[in-house]
Amino acid sequence: MKKITKEKIYRHTVRKIKKGILFFKLKKDPKSIVYILGYGRSGTSILINLLEHLFSVDAHGERSKEVMTDFQINNDNLKRHIAKNKFKILALKPILNSCDVNKFITEDSRAKVLWLFRDYNDVVYSALKKFDNRVALSLKDYIINENNVGWISNQIHKEEKEVISNLEYSTYSDEDWMALVWWFVNHTLMRQKCYESSQCVVIEYNDLVENPKNYLYRIKEFIGIKENYNLHRFIENNRVGKGVEINLNSTVKGMCEELLGDLRKVKLT
Repeated sequence: MKKITKEKIYRHTVRKIKKGILFFKLKKDPKSIVYILGYGRSGTSILINLLEHLFSVDAHGERSKEVMTDFQINNDNLKRHIAKNKFKILALKPILNSCDVNKFITEDSRAKVLWLFRDYNDVVYSALKKFDNRVALSLKDYIINENNVGWISNQIHKEEKEVISNLEYSTYSDEDWMALVWWFVNHTLMRQKCYESSQCVVIEYNDLVENPKNYLYRIKEFIGIKENYNLHRFIENNRVGKGVEINLNSTVKGMCEELLGDLRKVKLT
């Protein structure tokens, strides 16, 4: 049974109210199209859920049938949705399109990217607990057997693929492969230097959950939201440091540790 929380009740109530008042709203072009990106288990769901509380935001997670197909953006559906838009801000969480971050920024001046990252140890722990080893095995199958089925083969860039392919991966565990998924997704942001764009902000999960009032204020300021609700009360920080027992291959750990350090140099502080 899914856990029913105060946040979820509040969010679903706001969703119903929004549907009720949409009849009286006129169509308008959204001033901002916000993309919440990064690798999963990094706070992206927390953020899209909180944005859905706001009456100026039309928020869509990766399960949205209106704009997504198979957890990724359906461009035709998105165009139709924008054409009939009635909100100031359209917020999307196409988590499996994260490696398209540079495309989003360069092709639309309205685009604003919130890139979330989290300590790789915590992500590996959380992802394996939530999804088992499916994602880890998908990357392994793609690198070893060139199996092009799934989002990884569509998203990973040849540069990241080459680095992973040249590793001595014969003894890698599911934890190692999961860490490499974290690595290639976040390395895409750094390789493309998207953090240098005024349309992109990089946020660490730990900062968001440990100081939610400050970071939610700055997020709302970045994307142009003036509504002033105390959304920080819905954020819990009890998942920080869950990956302390993750045991990675020294090479994989070194790659992830270096990248984590680079991400922390460019994050919002």
